[in-house]
Amino acid sequence: MGIGLGNETLKGSYTQTNSPNDDNKTAKYDRNLFPVFLDARLPLAYIGEVSRIGVFANAGYAAKIGPVYDKGAMGKLGVFYLYDSFNKTKFTFSTSYVYQQLKGNLYGSDFKHQHLNLSVGIMLK
Repeated sequence: MGIGLGNETLKGSYTQTNSPNDDNKTAKYDRNLFPVFLDARLPLAYIGEVSRIGVFANAGYAAKIGPVYDKGAMGKLGVFYLYDSFNKTKFTFSTSYVYQQLKGNLYGSDFKHQHLNLSVGIMLK
């Protein structure tokens, strides 16, 4: 169990439908998130002396720290590979499914976002 800090950039397009009779509106999305989150990891198998694979989940909140940053809740579920070196630094690679509910941005008061995520990280002891 740990605490994490992220910096995410979300770029792409989305389609919004207000009602079945309205035309679909497509717009570009280019925003950032700076979430603080709780991270839980469960190792499933050890590979050699210093590596392991497992599953993880995290939940957190991104605060609006600037004009191009959105705020809202987020959650991730996924699998990870961890290289636990003999030094004080650990390197991790993970892939996950992400659900985010962003509040009060330019795209509406309640913007739900889903994506697949590939992460590379450093864990400090």
